[in-house]
Amino acid sequence: MLAALRSDLKIELYERDPVLDTLRRIEPSEAANVSSYMVPTREAQALVARAGQELNGMLPARREAISFHPNVMDKEVVVRFRGLSFLRWHESGIFFGAREMHTKLQLGRENALGKVVEELQIYRNPLASDLRHSLYRAQAER
Repeated sequence: MLAALRSDLKIELYERDPVLDTLRRIEPSEAANVSSYMVPTREAQALVARAGQELNGMLPARREAISFHPNVMDKEVVVRFRGLSFLRWHESGIFFGAREMHTKLQLGRENALGKVVEELQIYRNPLASDLRHSLYRAQAER
């Protein structure tokens, strides 16, 4: 990956051990992440569009706190409310839950998803009155 920056550039890479306070020279190939790849934007956009077609009627009209996160390798889209995952769309179905996304959405159960979104709007809100609620505190780093 480092060679992709500029092929004629001589690069030395060192690894620091904070416990022993030592430096060790390593080959750039040792530091490579061989499982990484770049996903073309069009694939991610197409996946979000497919999920959006099914989810449009189920999610609230105002979506400023909702974001879609495609995972092209798994062919799924994770939907987050202010950073907290609450819904997962996959070709095999839609799964949701306020804490864990294990409940499969079935016809006639859209009200259960609506209740989850309503809870998120109440408790996962910067103006929430209950700052100790588990939905408010969950994954605060997001």
